[in-house]
Amino acid sequence: MARDGRLVEAAFPAEMGSAARQMMRQVAGAAQMTRPAGQTQWTVNEADATGEYVARYTLDGESVRRSKPRYLTLASAGAVKPVTGDVGFSIDSRSTFTLDASGHPATIVTVERMTVAADEVMPALNTLGNTRFTLRSVGKSDATLAGDFDAEPIAAPLGTDARETERLDRDLLGSDTLESLLDDLAGAAEMERSDARKVRNLALPRLAAQFRLDPTRIDAALDALDDADEGTLRTVVAAVGATGTAASRDALISMVDAEQPKALRDHALTAMNLMENANDATSQALTDLLDDDDDAVRHAAALALGGNARGGDFEETDPVETLIAQYAQAQSDGDRMVIIDALGNTGDARAYPIIRGALSTPSLSDSAVFALRFMPVAEVDEMLRTLLLQSPAETLKLEALEVIAYRDRAAWQPTLASALNGEES
Repeated sequence: MARDGRLVEAAFPAEMGSAARQMMRQVAGAAQMTRPAGQTQWTVNEADATGEYVARYTLDGESVRRSKPRYLTLASAGAVKPVTGDVGFSIDSRSTFTLDASGHPATIVTVERMTVAADEVMPALNTLGNTRFTLRSVGKSDATLAGDFDAEPIAAPLGTDARETERLDRDLLGSDTLESLLDDLAGAAEMERSDARKVRNLALPRLAAQFRLDPTRIDAALDALDDADEGTLRTVVAAVGATGTAASRDALISMVDAEQPKALRDHALTAMNLMENANDATSQALTDLLDDDDDAVRHAAALALGGNARGGDFEETDPVETLIAQYAQAQSDGDRMVIIDALGNTGDARAYPIIRGALSTPSLSDSAVFALRFMPVAEVDEMLRTLLLQSPAETLKLEALEVIAYRDRAAWQPTLASALNGEES
């Protein structure tokens, strides 16, 4: 812990599993309060089990209030990644610390709302959590930790303990087998839409657990898809994508081959867009599809290539440069629009000149505005401000407003207030 109260590192017994470590990080992160001396309002970067975030504090008499406007990094499987793309969720967290006579927290009350965006398999999720801590001092001790302890950051990669991951997968799978899960999915085809979605949502993570525990079951599942309904096909392919292993990555690459059925290719491309372990092999497979005879396949491959660029591990290929070259070769505004969307997914500043240039082309301007949402370029916010307050095109104003939701919301509050009041700031 730093002198100002910020958590920096945690130490765990060597034999402690990853699930228990993660729980301890959550508790420690919720209880931390950073407090520089002599200030009544302050902003700092802190870390909890989810990742590094911006924390805003206000001292109010005998209590301190904290909010979390946004996360800067997120702990995911195998890595802590910067937030440069559409993370698919938002958190509104507000804490109140009641101080004791010495100025240390005596109670902590936190209300946290999390929203997870829907995708084509999983529905939207909204959760509301309330926690309360009461802290008591038990005195000071000069004792040092004995035994073998592992020092780790507060925001550490998830799932790095293979034994713990295997145990969690076995617990999740329970008595289910690949065959029983496929039977459940087949039965869902005869259900009402809401009931079918519940069955598929339950089956997807269990299928992914099955595929991690026994990679050979991926081929068995794909062999069973020949006569499967659309919902089963979509769920199984999404589960392969969610598995996050080398075997599942290879399976997705095989699914997008030109000899495969179109429906299988389409769902595999969607899964590749969301994968977190992209590498040169996936990059090359998607690059090859940029010349496919099917327009939909070409477009989906470009979008997946843009999504892969954010977190993949590439040594011999460069998805961003590939997309930039593809834009230069595009023969229609339809193709250019898709490449702009893909470049926007990358969150890479090298894509910015193309996106900025497309703003002046009416047929591309809407896509270009939305592609600005992750661009790490200082002038983007001023450009969005001009569009929001001065553009005569209502569609561009709406696009700008949507993009602002992905930027630093706190920094945008004065401009948004002015826009609502019909003023210019």
